[in-house]
Amino acid sequence: MLRAAIYARFSSENQNEKSTEDQITLCRELCDREGFQAVAVFEDPAISGSSAANRPGYQKMMRAAESKSFDVLVAEDIDRISRAIRATGTPLASVSSFSASLSILQRAR
Repeated sequence: MLRAAIYARFSSENQNEKSTEDQITLCRELCDREGFQAVAVFEDPAISGSSAANRPGYQKMMRAAESKSFDVLVAEDIDRISRAIRATGTPLASVSSFSASLSILQRAR
C-alpha cells in the first residue's frame, strides 16, 4: 500500500476556512479509492501559493518528501501546491527528486 501525504491550501481571508477541510476530505476519498494509506496531512490556510518561503505546511511537506515519509502527494488541484507550477514545474521536480509521485484530484470548473 502506498503511503500518501495530503496537501491543502487556500489563499486569502476572503475564502472560507472550511476550504482546507473540504480539500482534505476529497483527498482522503481519493486515497480510499486508490488504496493509498494517508499518513500525513499538511495545510496552509489563508496563505498565497505564489511563494513557498512563507508556507510552513509546504515546508514540512517538502522535508517529509526528502526523508521519504510518503510515496505519493495528494492535492485537490495542482494550484493548491503552487500557483507557478503550471508554468515552471519546479515544486513537482523537487517532490519527484525524493522518489514521491503526485496524484491530483481536479474538480470540474
